[in-house]
Amino acid sequence: MRADNLRVERAAVAATELSLSRCAELYTAVPVVDHGADLLVYQVEPFRVAQIQVKGTTRGLKVFRQYSQSPMIVSYVLDPLGAAEVFLLTGGQAWNLPDKYIASGGRAGDHHPDNATYNWPSRTRLLSSMLAQHRATPQRWLDVFEQTVTPAIP
Repeated sequence: MRADNLRVERAAVAATELSLSRCAELYTAVPVVDHGADLLVYQVEPFRVAQIQVKGTTRGLKVFRQYSQSPMIVSYVLDPLGAAEVFLLTGGQAWNLPDKYIASGGRAGDHHPDNATYNWPSRTRLLSSMLAQHRATPQRWLDVFEQTVTPAIP
């Protein structure tokens, strides 16, 4: 089971890097030590950087409150061992998905704002349509980078 999870995680990181490579204005780096970010995305001039947390999944989708606590890009990679669709959200947008899901008519009875996580055991049509608004494109990369980037270093 651990080996399968590792394959999914690595494939998700690779899919995120490939997606980012299509955005000519931004670059990626892999942190030497894991301090909560799987990748870093940066701009050269002026030098600015943002953290990326990559979450790969073959079935459902899980959101984590901790990613909304500081500026961060969450890259959800659906089916990383197959078609590998990449969706980009800020940590706050990811954490607010269950509330928006409920507001859009979805059922998430076990969601509570005090929980540290929320898990969809499978991806419903509603959830898929909500994620589609965050599909990784060069412009989406630039938009989410601007929302999560640290200030420029003089």
